[in-house]
Amino acid sequence: CSSLSQWFPKMHSLVHLETLSVSHRGFSLGPLRFHSGDKFPPNLRKLTLLGSRLPWTEMSTLGRLPNLEVLKLLYAAFEGPRWDTSDGEFVKLKILKFELLDIVEWNASSNHFPNLQRLKLDKCISLKEIPYGLG
Repeated sequence: CSSLSQWFPKMHSLVHLETLSVSHRGFSLGPLRFHSGDKFPPNLRKLTLLGSRLPWTEMSTLGRLPNLEVLKLLYAAFEGPRWDTSDGEFVKLKILKFELLDIVEWNASSNHFPNLQRLKLDKCISLKEIPYGLG
């Protein structure tokens, strides 16, 4: 298990960084973890995670990014059967992409993702349904 702060200890100081892709292809390293001290660049607008194998409970860390507009979760970026979204998260998110995730249930209310304009689901064959009233 490795944490984001181990990989990028001063990532939060990249105040002008707007786009970030993190590829964690080393399955033998175990899943990537966000720890309470992990901080993303404050002006991050686009984030892509690939193979990080995070549990869905870690999504709240991303949901609190104040300027996040595009989020792409690819190839086991998150693992587990269920994601429960929370109020006040992903308030500026416009584009959300899931690809090759094992999610089964996604629970969200109609006031979550208030600015979502595009949702792309690709090869998420276990997902039962898209939450009603999303965006």
